[in-house]
Amino acid sequence: MKAYMIVRAEIFDREQFVNGYGKEAGKLVEKFGGRYLVKAPGAIALEGINAENNSVVISEWDNKESCSRILEL
Repeated sequence: MKAYMIVRAEIFDREQFVNGYGKEAGKLVEKFGGRYLVKAPGAIALEGINAENNSVVISEWDNKESCSRILEL
């Protein structure tokens, strides 16, 4: 059964994030068998989160076990 990881973060320096953490995280997602479905910088939450620098990423994995492996790093 497919598994999905949803990450919400506040990004204060988008250029540094994209060229640093974002680039390395993308390599790990690919290495462990995931794929990005959504990359949404500037996402607007309908309720509960009032952040100007909001960003959301959703990745898809073959199963819960493969998704969990990346969380163990």
